[in-house]
Amino acid sequence: MHGFAFVAYVWFVLHSLGAGLLSRREAGRLVVAAFFPGAGFLTARFLTHRITETRERGARG
Repeated sequence: MHGFAFVAYVWFVLHSLGAGLLSRREAGRLVVAAFFPGAGFLTARFLTHRITETRERGARG
């Protein structure tokens, strides 16, 4: 089960990269973070910050 979840996670990251939702750097950061316990908390903070920036840029025009 754990292996399937990891493969699905990597697939979603690669799918997001291919769709242009993530840069190579961001995708790499997400994959590397999957190997370290507790890194998910930092990743969640990173993604929240990124989403906020994207929304602000969209609101400005």
